[in-house]
Amino acid sequence: MRPVSPRLVERLRDLALVELDTLLGGLAEEDARDVLLAYLSDLEDAVVEARRALRDGHAAVGAGVDPLGYLEQGPERRASAGDAGVIEAAMKLSQRAAARRDLARLEEVVRAVLPRLLEADRRYVTLGM
Repeated sequence: MRPVSPRLVERLRDLALVELDTLLGGLAEEDARDVLLAYLSDLEDAVVEARRALRDGHAAVGAGVDPLGYLEQGPERRASAGDAGVIEAAMKLSQRAAARRDLARLEEVVRAVLPRLLEADRRYVTLGM
């Protein structure tokens, strides 16, 4: 699995920090609309990119051979594989766990930015856009 882009995570973190009142405060209504629209567009684009990365990442983690599939081989075959089978399974499980942690970090950042998206949507509708 391809790791989650640190650039995307940072972009989402930055977008989650934006306070609309601060961003739009003091701007004329037309300027506020333009800035809000740019922010909303950036939010949507980042969340869509994150959604794609999450979908692809979850598919990649779930694809391939089950690392614990050797359990179905029976005691004799497992014993004949020796330590190599256990080491290989442990390595694959470790890789999958790392990939899942990476995806979980992205999901946490997306979770933090979703309220900003809703707030921006509401403000957009309020401004009659």
